[in-house]
Amino acid sequence: IPQALLTCPPIPDPPTGPDITQADVARWAVETATAARHCRRDLIAVRRLVNGRRE
Repeated sequence: IPQALLTCPPIPDPPTGPDITQADVARWAVETATAARHCRRDLIAVRRLVNGRRE
């Protein structure tokens, strides 16, 4: 299994501080969802490799 498939991108820390805007939270939500999507995609590929179904 390629090492790149076993490493998920880091989940960004949520915005903190007194000057948080809705745009900051929205940007964080998009970055978090994108990282999770990439991780899920890679884990599905690993599962297929382990199960012997290369699609």
